[in-house]
Amino acid sequence: MTADNSRHIPGHLSKREIAELAIRNAIETGLYRPGQVVSQRQISDDLGLSVTPIREAVLVLTSNGIVEKHKHQSIKVSEVNSDRLRQLFAVRYMIEKKPFAWQPGMSTQTW
Repeated sequence: MTADNSRHIPGHLSKREIAELAIRNAIETGLYRPGQVVSQRQISDDLGLSVTPIREAVLVLTSNGIVEKHKHQSIKVSEVNSDRLRQLFAVRYMIEKKPFAWQPGMSTQTW
């Protein structure tokens, strides 16, 4: 079975998804620290994947603000400052708490 077919089978992850999860895990566990620069080639070697799914994962992680593109095909793990942390908590609050707090008849403008 080719990699292209596996992404359509429920329960199977694409190589991009595997790379994305592995990079996120490395950040969450402290293997990649905030501010650290890691080459995409090194990530590729560590994961045993080609550079293509690594690049695709980096695009997703960059759009989420988890990493930043760095020179020479490297990434830099984003550093979380207090402003960014407040923004993340505010968004999380809106997503997770607001729908559950609302009841019929309540105003939707509670901010």
